[in-house]
Amino acid sequence: MKTKLCLCSVLVLFFSLGIISLTPVSATIKIMPLGDSITRGYSSGETDPDYMVSYRKALWDRLAAQSYEMDFVGSENDGSAVFGDVDLADHEGHAGWTDADIVDGKTGQGKLADWLIAEQPDVVLLHIGTNALDPSPNDVRDILDVIDNYDRSVWVILARIINRSTYSQATTDFNNNVAEMANLRITNGDKIVIKDMEDGAGINYDLVADNPPGDMWDQLHPFETGYEKMAGTWFSGLQEILPVANAGPSQRVFEGNTVTLDGTKSSDPNGTIVSYSWEQLPGEPRVTLSNPTAAKPTFRAPAVGLRREILTFKLTVTDSDGFESAGTTYIVVSDPNSPPSKATPWIPLLLLDD
Repeated sequence: MKTKLCLCSVLVLFFSLGIISLTPVSATIKIMPLGDSITRGYSSGETDPDYMVSYRKALWDRLAAQSYEMDFVGSENDGSAVFGDVDLADHEGHAGWTDADIVDGKTGQGKLADWLIAEQPDVVLLHIGTNALDPSPNDVRDILDVIDNYDRSVWVILARIINRSTYSQATTDFNNNVAEMANLRITNGDKIVIKDMEDGAGINYDLVADNPPGDMWDQLHPFETGYEKMAGTWFSGLQEILPVANAGPSQRVFEGNTVTLDGTKSSDPNGTIVSYSWEQLPGEPRVTLSNPTAAKPTFRAPAVGLRREILTFKLTVTDSDGFESAGTTYIVVSDPNSPPSKATPWIPLLLLDD
């Protein structure tokens, strides 16, 4: 079993309240980066496979900055020295492969149907078509068919692939044909988000060796700066499908008060939130929630004596696609009759003022 990386919540100060709130953090999302050498990171100025990260590390960093928990999956592994964890460097980028190769495989090297069964992704990031480029979208269509046959609930973030350092009209024609094909599938219910890597990512197609430098290492492959721009476009695609848990603002209350937790501002960009699950994280004193599966459960604030106590609650929401996201909120409980005191329990980044 693979080890998952749980990312710490990002702390945000609410100066008007003098207390803190946390940005959302999701449950593990399995993401398969799928494509050719551009996905692997080959021929981008780095010759050591342990340092080939393509857009993958920059995308990971963007997701981490939003406190998402995810796992990149695939039968290939490159970039472990940069990730710092060999498991996080998994991908399905195959240098030199065409879109047809992804479907049919090469001798002894597997094929898409096998990878899907082995890795069970929730999301596929598909950038394919650079090698043996022709204007037909049929091979990409076949890739989407294989994914549908595996599981129609898998989301595909489908890229209009990047162009070349010397402009290629054939690439633009290919992208237009793929987008037309994919839009018809979206109309028929396929879970596809089309992202424009060719023009929308903002890639400068000049070579990095030029003066001034561009974002391309060679005719086909981005340099690090180009990959960072690709990562931003992938990230925007993921934002179109992932739910966001909102556990509500942190609150100051007195002991004996009835406290209401509020997850109703949780949202999903393309579906609905179908379930809520609240839990009190470790710490004392413990309380009993009226209904841990309600959007707005209540509890009675416990007696705390002369010290203020901080109770931490985590909300996990599930959307109609089965994706999960979690957020955290703090409830600060005090005795209204206790004198002002600096004996406040430690809170990350901030001691509450009296």
